[in-house]
Amino acid sequence: MEFENTVTRPIPDYTLLKMEVTQQSKSCDIKVKSGKWEKLYHSCVLAKSPFFEHMMCSKFRESSTGTVELSVGTPATIDQTLMFLYGEEPKLTLKNIESFVELAEFLMLKNLKSFCMKWLRGVSVEQLTDDSCMSLLQLSTVYNITVPYLIKYIDAHLMSLIHNPQLISLDKPSVEYILFGKRLGYVPVDEKLKYFERWCQCHMDTISLQWVKEIVQKFNLHDVSKNILEDLVQRPPFDGLDCLKDALMNYSDSGSNMHKVLLMPDGVVKNCFWGLDLQQKHWYRIDPSYLTGKYMSTTVLSLKKAGLRTSSEMYFVNFRKIRDGGKRSSISCLNFVTGESNMYRVVLEFKPPCCDIKHFTMAGDLCFACININDDSRSLVYAGHVGRKSIHLSQLFSLRKGKIYKMCVNELSELAIIPNSKDYVLLYNFTELSLTKKNIRISFV
Repeated sequence: MEFENTVTRPIPDYTLLKMEVTQQSKSCDIKVKSGKWEKLYHSCVLAKSPFFEHMMCSKFRESSTGTVELSVGTPATIDQTLMFLYGEEPKLTLKNIESFVELAEFLMLKNLKSFCMKWLRGVSVEQLTDDSCMSLLQLSTVYNITVPYLIKYIDAHLMSLIHNPQLISLDKPSVEYILFGKRLGYVPVDEKLKYFERWCQCHMDTISLQWVKEIVQKFNLHDVSKNILEDLVQRPPFDGLDCLKDALMNYSDSGSNMHKVLLMPDGVVKNCFWGLDLQQKHWYRIDPSYLTGKYMSTTVLSLKKAGLRTSSEMYFVNFRKIRDGGKRSSISCLNFVTGESNMYRVVLEFKPPCCDIKHFTMAGDLCFACININDDSRSLVYAGHVGRKSIHLSQLFSLRKGKIYKMCVNELSELAIIPNSKDYVLLYNFTELSLTKKNIRISFV
């Protein structure tokens, strides 16, 4: 008789056993309890869990009484977890996923955890809320699992999430990402420091003064409000940091602590600029060769396409002509305090052919760009974040009537758009994903 070399295991049919569980038949010989809830199952089936197998083969009290009480999960998730051993798939939601993962870990069910991970990979940004985001964040921290769209949601909603009490439970690496993540530059430094102070108060036993000092020194303390500094120097562990005391002592009471920079063309050397830091009363000469170096062969810098990225960093939009007649865009940033410069390549996803960036604006690591379609009165608005070497922008929305005249963004991730008609302004809140229209009247003198 011929036979195959591969061994095929028969798939067990639990139909009869599941029916007995439903009827709570006498053949169900093990009772599982959770609070007042209890239900009978088959020990031969539950033994597929290493937890139950070890318990049944040991001299624990449960092996003699036939009753097991679980302290994790809810009655609904416990029942679905145990029925998973009978071949039934649990019904996962954002509200119960944490309970299922905890049960999978507790009962040592690798297949159930894999099932949960596969489901989490299919969760989209649109399905997440602040509460579910916090639950998944805690879940990913405790059990070292990855939720693909979780970071993307946090990047766009940190302004509201940063006040959530559950954010205090994060570990050190997650806290450092919240404070210094490149995509989170739109959150004011005051809010980040207040969050860090709350986090430190809850983790005093696990942190050192040296680590807190290293974290605080990464902030640009010139951008911190005076009342925040005054509050921090009175609270442990910040009361022992000289850098905070020095920042408070050198704080200027002349108004805002932001850097105001006056830009003007050189007048002699083409494409060179002079920048005057009005706070520090210091001049900076901005040379295009310093900004672009060897990366650009032909560069055009326009004063209309320059602005402030942060209180002490300025950006320029650079263009280089390419063979097909179009232009390749990049962003050059110059920090007035450190003297460092960086260049980022701009990548537009799904960019129409023969269309170039008309407007560009950025605040921190949040960037917006606009393209006006030449063959119709339509504008495309793109959004993205500064990456390591490039800025990838995805289409956010389009304006079907009226091209864009001006656009700018503030540190609160609010984008203002004025069309060519100049009779209204569109306000887009990137954090809340909301778009409002306000009619205006502009007078030109």
